[in-house]
Amino acid sequence: MSHPNKYLGMPCIYVIGSLRNPKIPELAEKLRALGYTVFDDWFASGPQTDFYWKEYTKKRGQSYKEALEDHHAKHVFEFDKFHLNLADLGVLVLPAGRSGHLELGFMAGLKKPTFVLYDGHPKRHDIMTSFASGIVFSIDELITKIQEYNLPKIPKLPKIHFADAMWLVGLLEGEGCFTTFQLKQHRKFTFKISLAMTDSDVVIRAAKILGVNYYGPYTYKRPGMKNIKPIWSTYVSGLKAAKWMEILKPYMGKRRQGRISELLKNWDVYDYGKRDLSKPVTPRTIRNRKLREAKNAALQNLHCC
Repeated sequence: MSHPNKYLGMPCIYVIGSLRNPKIPELAEKLRALGYTVFDDWFASGPQTDFYWKEYTKKRGQSYKEALEDHHAKHVFEFDKFHLNLADLGVLVLPAGRSGHLELGFMAGLKKPTFVLYDGHPKRHDIMTSFASGIVFSIDELITKIQEYNLPKIPKLPKIHFADAMWLVGLLEGEGCFTTFQLKQHRKFTFKISLAMTDSDVVIRAAKILGVNYYGPYTYKRPGMKNIKPIWSTYVSGLKAAKWMEILKPYMGKRRQGRISELLKNWDVYDYGKRDLSKPVTPRTIRNRKLREAKNAALQNLHCC
């Protein structure tokens, strides 16, 4: 199952739980069969991962506090945190340990919908599960709750890898432009991330990660200037740009974070998918508009901090 609007995607669900719970892959496969993007890759490390990590660090003479600062722990933490940020919805599958409950709390703190899937009626009642959007007692009940939940519109994005996203963060921190522009047919403002550089390989890689096209080369002649290098550009706009801003924001510098926060305040202003159908849109019109926007983005980046 896919979204009926080709520009929109299905929610990404982070399945939270224990490495020793065999129900994790069962739930993940049922959700994938319904068209959802599901993150449960952490389960691949096996049921004894935490035990072996503890024994390894003990042999190295490390305390628990020192082990948390080592390369393995830092990489695993940042990897999982990235996908918690990336996901649109979280499901905690019980029984689970302290880490699982912390992850659910983290997602709830980001104001993302969260659900707790119990493996039976609990022996005691926990009041603080009220932080979650709901509690369920079967996979079918969970699926119903997810389908009934009023999720925001989610843009269709390419598969995003942690290393690529971090490369993109470094690039856009220095060379990117985060802004809004007005859609004439909507009379509303929407979001845009643009990039313009003379290094074609860098722009092409950025466009591939963002899941958009790249444009160029363009040469702008200026009086008194010689040997001007051609410019290549790419941009992402609309809900897709807003989602990318949300994904990249935690890793950007303070100034960029402030700029993105300012822009995302108006996320709900853009009503995706409505167009003025009184004017015919031909492939040539679309191509000319994209070329014009790419040129404008290249020029804008020359003056955009």
